[in-house]
Amino acid sequence: MTQQEVYVALKKEKGWITSKELAKKMNLSSSSVTSALSKMYKWKEVKRKEVGKQKNCWSMFPSGGYKWKLR
Repeated sequence: MTQQEVYVALKKEKGWITSKELAKKMNLSSSSVTSALSKMYKWKEVKRKEVGKQKNCWSMFPSGGYKWKLR
């Protein structure tokens, strides 16, 4: 059911949105939204772009995320 809810929420969005922003708007956990988005990406229902690559103080590796949008 979550994939369908995420699809409907993305349909209402005009542009790119992060999974955290989407989860907050939908009142769901970010992990369930990220999981649904990953499955939708696998089936080519959504597009994603990488954002925010920067090093944090806890790791030597860059961290970042994705913004999502319907195809």
